[in-house]
Amino acid sequence: MIGGIGCPVLLDKDCNPMFVIHDWQRQYAEALLATNPDELENRISWAQRAIASRMLQIRECVAPEVEGRDLRNASAELALLSRPVRHNRPLAKASCH
Repeated sequence: MIGGIGCPVLLDKDCNPMFVIHDWQRQYAEALLATNPDELENRISWAQRAIASRMLQIRECVAPEVEGRDLRNASAELALLSRPVRHNRPLAKASCH
């Protein structure tokens, strides 16, 4: 594995780059996989900052459109994940009129 800090590149058997793992992707995965509720808020915050930083970076250079879409989707998912969980809230009953 080679690459800059926060951006390792995996190589195939002939030392050709296969894909890049950006810091925001690692931070996002760690937030999604966090099982300790005490760590979740920090993990989400770190991931959101990494995503915002990468969004600024790709504005200044040519980046794959797919990564921009992935950044927006990840940001939206973290916003949902960061909502406070409401326990013991009864489900609303559907009314049939």
